[in-house]
Amino acid sequence: MWLQKFLAQLKHKGKLKKGREGVNERNPCRIYTVGDIGITIPGARAWDGGEIPPSAKLIFLAPQEEAGPRKIPPEAKVYIVGHGLAAWRLAVSKGLPAITPEKALALAGEITSQENSGDQAQPNFGSTRSTGKENKKGTIIVVYSSKTSVGKTSATANLGTMLAKEGKKVCLVDADPGGRTLTSLALGIATTGDIASPQKIPWGLDLVPSLPDSPALGITEAKNSIRKLAGDYDFILVDAPGRLELPLYTRAFLETAVETAGHIILMASCDHAAVAAVRAFVAGKMDELHIRPVTRLVVNQTQPLPPLKPQEVAKRVGLELTGIIPHDHLVDRMFAEGKPIPLMRLGRKGSAFLNALQELRTKGVC
Repeated sequence: MWLQKFLAQLKHKGKLKKGREGVNERNPCRIYTVGDIGITIPGARAWDGGEIPPSAKLIFLAPQEEAGPRKIPPEAKVYIVGHGLAAWRLAVSKGLPAITPEKALALAGEITSQENSGDQAQPNFGSTRSTGKENKKGTIIVVYSSKTSVGKTSATANLGTMLAKEGKKVCLVDADPGGRTLTSLALGIATTGDIASPQKIPWGLDLVPSLPDSPALGITEAKNSIRKLAGDYDFILVDAPGRLELPLYTRAFLETAVETAGHIILMASCDHAAVAAVRAFVAGKMDELHIRPVTRLVVNQTQPLPPLKPQEVAKRVGLELTGIIPHDHLVDRMFAEGKPIPLMRLGRKGSAFLNALQELRTKGVC
């Protein structure tokens, strides 16, 4: 019961004042305030547990929330707190970011530590990653596979757009000098780009078009250019080429992701060719590049009835399965319309692809 555990932990962040007694998991319609700062946790279906303090800096909504607050203090930041699809669906319907209870506790800790120390500076709400230090910009997420047609471009474009819709400053990088699928999707033309000159695209974020393979460029110089780019953004998402032999920039992005506590999403599909290709990478270059600690296996069901199950793919590849992306017909529509799924008008069922990406986020992939 994550809610009760969350509230119990929150008690240690400051003085807890209850709006009403008897919180339950299915209908937590209560307001909780920590100290005089006004961190509140309104409940799901009613707001009659008390008024939101005018001094509130944080408002945490439970994932079952259906109504909304009548008055939100102007300085308050609002987050959906919860695990799984319920939190994600509420976040989509209300246009608010969804965070895990752990990240919510980290934000609560920032507020109450400032109150206790007398520090009047405003907390940094730009990122919900808890590092124990000032939030760093430029988290690098590399989406890679040693096999083509496994969903790398779809994952990169949709995850980047999700983050951009939450107010994050995002840059996509097409690191495939041959395929240029991401560039074609975003710009309508397969062109090359320069890592020092990102372009604005209509998705609400920036893009570095297909980076050419530059043999004359050294790995150190490539890493320096990557770090410089990362300093201007909250997230850098890299669509890497689907091959075992790595171009210079792909190698540089993979190594920089490790050095900067980034993330590597290793994609595989549920077919024998993809399993063989990804297994070859895991058995060789993964340890050569020292990227195993930050690599997470995600299996994409690109077909309605794939020949292999995701769990079987993970077993054959030799990595723990972090996430499963179900087959989603909206991916075909994305390429037909030239825009990611978060920018589409969706029905009540939403998107299985987006739900899977959000599930990855709750597991700390970004």
